[in-house]
Amino acid sequence: MKRKKILAILFSITVMLFLSVLATTQAQAQFNTFGGRAISVNATIGGVNAILNDTGPLPATGGFITRSLESGNLFGGALTTGLLDATTQAVFIQSRSQAIVANLNLNVGGNIITSDLVPASSQCTCPENGGPPVCEGGVLIANLRINGVFIPIAGVNQMVNLPGGGSVVINEHIRTGAGNTASLTVNGVHVIIPAVADVIISSAHSDIVCGSAPVPTNTFSGRAISVNATIGGVNAILNDTGPLPATGGFITRSLESGNLFGGALTTGLLDATTQAVFIQSRSQAIVANLNLNVGGNIITSDLVPASSQCTCPENGGPPVCEGGVLIANLRINGVFIPIAGVNQMVNLPGGGSVVINEHIRTGAGNTASLTVNGVHVIIPAVADVIISSAHSDIVCGTASAPVSVSGRVLTSTGRGVYNAIVTLTNSSGEVRSTITNPFGFYRFVAVRVGETYTVRVRSKRYNFMPQVISPINELTELNFVAK
Repeated sequence: MKRKKILAILFSITVMLFLSVLATTQAQAQFNTFGGRAISVNATIGGVNAILNDTGPLPATGGFITRSLESGNLFGGALTTGLLDATTQAVFIQSRSQAIVANLNLNVGGNIITSDLVPASSQCTCPENGGPPVCEGGVLIANLRINGVFIPIAGVNQMVNLPGGGSVVINEHIRTGAGNTASLTVNGVHVIIPAVADVIISSAHSDIVCGSAPVPTNTFSGRAISVNATIGGVNAILNDTGPLPATGGFITRSLESGNLFGGALTTGLLDATTQAVFIQSRSQAIVANLNLNVGGNIITSDLVPASSQCTCPENGGPPVCEGGVLIANLRINGVFIPIAGVNQMVNLPGGGSVVINEHIRTGAGNTASLTVNGVHVIIPAVADVIISSAHSDIVCGTASAPVSVSGRVLTSTGRGVYNAIVTLTNSSGEVRSTITNPFGFYRFVAVRVGETYTVRVRSKRYNFMPQVISPINELTELNFVAK
C-alpha cells in the first residue's frame, strides 16, 4: 500500500463515544454546546457546485458523524481523488472535525494541482478551569504540486499566486467568536480563480459555546507501542509513547520506518498516540508495511492499526472499554487472512500461532482497562512479537454537579437590604452578579465546585466585607452584615 493511503487511513482512525449536553433542573444554566462539520470536497466550477463526502452539521448536543468514499470524480474528470474521509464529533469539553482527501488531481483554469494527501483538522476546547474556548488546527499535506512545482508547506494562510490570475490558499484558517464562543474552520487547499472556480479540498469546521460544567475526578492511564518484539531471547521496542500520567494529557510518537533483528522485522511508517481528557482514556498504535520473517514464517500486512478506549458513563456506573483493529491485507506465508472478530487465532506450521485483534481486559467496579494488540505472533522458545499495542484504562470518580450559593444581605440590626448588588468572581476574573430582593435574599445557581470565589456586596448606604469561598456542596447561608 502506498504511503499516501496509509496516512489517509491513519488520520481517519478515530473512535469516540459521545455524551449529551446536560441541563440543570434548578436553573436554566447552559453547559457546553457544539457545532462541527467536515467536507472532503466543496467545488464550484463554471457556476456549478458539487460536494463530495459531507458529514453535515453536528447537533448542538454533540455526537459522532463520519463519512467516507473510496474515490471521487467531478466535472468530467477535472477533479479526481482517491480515498475521502470526513469526521466531526463533540464530547463534553471539545468539538473536533477532520477531513481527508487522498490522491488529489485538479485541472482547472489552465492549472494542474495535485497532492498525495490533503488532511485538515480543527478542534475547539473549553478549558477545564474556565475561561474562553481555545481553537486550534492545521494540515499535514503530502507532496503538494501546482503546475508540477513542489510547494513546501509554510504556516497558516499560505498563498500561492496562479499564472493568469487567481490563487491557492494553503492551510486556510477562518476564526470567529468572542467571550465564551469560538469557532475555527481549517481548509486544506482553497483554489480561487475569479469567475472560473472556487474549490475547497478538505474543510474541517469546529465550534463550541462554553457554559458551566461538572468537575471530573477520574484518573487515567494509557500507552501505545508500535512494535514490541522478543526474538531469540532479545527484546526490542519501536515507537513507544511511554505511560500516560494519571492526570491525563496527550503523548504521540512516530517514526518513518523500522528495522530490527538484521532485517527480520521491517516496517514503514510507525505511529503511536495515547491521550485522556475528562471522561475518556484512549490509545492507538499503527504499523505500515509490516514484513516479519521469523521461525520459518513470513507475516506481512499493508497496515496494522489497533485502538482502545475506556470511558466513564455520564450517568455513573462502571467504565466501558472498547477497541479494535482495521488491518489491511494481512498475509501469513503468502495466504490472505480475512479478519474475523476478537482474539482470532491462526496456527503456524511447525508450532506457534498468530492472534489477531487480541483483547486483554482487566478491572472491576469503577476501574477498567483494555489492551488491544493488532497482531501477536507467538512461537514458543523462538519469538513473541506484538505489532501495534494500544492500552487504555480509567478509574471513574464522581463528577461534581454545579451547586448554588445563597444567603442574605443584612443591616447591623438584622433587616434585609433591598437592591444591593452581589458579585461572584472566580480566580480567572470572571464576574457574575445578582441583586437582592426586598428581604435581602440573593442566590447564584450553577456555581462550579472546586473553584475559589470572592463574593462582594455593594450598597449605596452600607459597607460589607468580602468573603472568599470554595464550595463543594450547596451553600445556603452566606450572609453579609453591614459594618
